[in-house]
Amino acid sequence: MKNAKKVLKTGYGLGLLSLEQAKKFATQMKKELQLNDKESLTLARELVKTSEQVSKDVLKAVDKHLSSAIVRSGFASKKEVNVAKKVVKSRVKRVKKLVIKGVKAATKKASKLKKESTFSKLKKKVTRKKK
Repeated sequence: MKNAKKVLKTGYGLGLLSLEQAKKFATQMKKELQLNDKESLTLARELVKTSEQVSKDVLKAVDKHLSSAIVRSGFASKKEVNVAKKVVKSRVKRVKKLVIKGVKAATKKASKLKKESTFSKLKKKVTRKKK
């Protein structure tokens, strides 16, 4: 159990490595190894890419072992586990779509407000000049 916790922590930690953190590490390596800007940026991108891949691999392994543990314990059958996975996947997709839709609507609304305010400012200037 301790090993599983360590693997989870390591995997999630690597998966959460952001480009900014990778850039910081790359600048440290740049100083130590005397790399140029292009090489250090390439190193940072590669670190993020590998961390994403590691997190995917860890999640796959955790999913596989967790599913088999649930089935072995008799808590649920394989079919029930697969149905639950599909339901969760579809709900996650639905939530993602709603979030994306909300963000798009908010940005569209914000851009409309900007356009209207700019238009109203111009209109005021034009009407003032006529008087």
